Amino acid sequence: MIYRLSSLLLLTLAMGACSKRTAPEFDVAGPDVVFVQPQRDQVFNPGDEVSLVVDISENLGLHTYHIILVNGTTNIPLSLIAKNHIHGTNVRVDTSFVLPKESGQTFLIDVEAIDHDDNVTKTALPIKTR
Repeated sequence: MIYRLSSLLLLTLAMGACSKRTAPEFDVAGPDVVFVQPQRDQVFNPGDEVSLVVDISENLGLHTYHIILVNGTTNIPLSLIAKNHIHGTNVRVDTSFVLPKESGQTFLIDVEAIDHDDNVTKTALPIKTR
């Protein structure tokens, strides 16, 4: 009788524990990328040093990011501005880079951010030279 009661109690506890489980959380959204500075289509002098601030956040965990300066006309990458392999949910990239000495050009600041579930966010901010 005691064996049956203890078996019944264990079965009841196990069933109760199973009903409280939640499904595992699957991440299907890429990281959020916010350009703090410069502003979209901001105009600079050729050869200026540009201050760059980008906030990258992820609900479950960032893995890496790459920031590249690209020629806006030819789409040719010009220089690597920043990259990092990280573990966390938020990062602020605060750096600077020098623009090429080319007037009348559009450049793109390309950001690619990847989380630990391989969700990718790609975005670009255009800037210009006089």
